[in-house]
Amino acid sequence: MTVYVIAPEHASDKTIRCAHCWDHAATHIELSSTGKHYPDEHLVLCGDCAYLAGLKPCSGCTHGPKVEVNTGMFFGKLIPIYAPNNLGDGKGACCAWHLGHP
Repeated sequence: MTVYVIAPEHASDKTIRCAHCWDHAATHIELSSTGKHYPDEHLVLCGDCAYLAGLKPCSGCTHGPKVEVNTGMFFGKLIPIYAPNNLGDGKGACCAWHLGHP
């Protein structure tokens, strides 16, 4: 299983915080089309901020599976989301894993 490493500054009081609205706990993590997370480019957000940023879940991940994240201090679970141009068009808005695995 992949554990995504996020910047430790997202952690406060044993909670992973939204990068945009620090008062909110983060629930989502942005991934690339290949399923990688780049801490210096991708966001860790609450659901409201993810929606406002236009980030979307994979339509193949129907139940919002969570992925393990590590802030350096502790582990947590977040829902993967993607920029719309990172979701394929062939079978709907799916991540690379679902496009390659029917």
